[in-house]
Amino acid sequence: SGEARAEGAYLGERVRAGAHDASIGSFCLRFEKPFTWDTFSAAVQVLTSLRGPDLLRVKGLVNVAGERGPVLVQGAQHVFHPPVTLEAWAGEDRRSRIVFITRNLPRESVEALFAAVGTLAAPRD
Repeated sequence: SGEARAEGAYLGERVRAGAHDASIGSFCLRFEKPFTWDTFSAAVQVLTSLRGPDLLRVKGLVNVAGERGPVLVQGAQHVFHPPVTLEAWAGEDRRSRIVFITRNLPRESVEALFAAVGTLAAPRD
């Protein structure tokens, strides 16, 4: 989609519509609120343990509570590079943005997983 191409270009990826078969898809998730590193890490760990072979590429900028700049995350399948905290955000937009290129893994499934992990990690009164 145009949105995936725009976000992919933002993150330095070349995402071409129609460049792969129907089992391959790309999408970008955005999150308004900062993550704790533990919550984000837990979501990625669950995702890789359940669907690692279907994560063809993951790359994004994550707003982590307590960090001055975004945290760059990138990986493929079960292998992720160590996260890199950047010095500062490029602009005023502090939303986390993560681009996924997947095989037989729809956006809705990844969104539901992040929502479930975030709910489980939320502080309880």
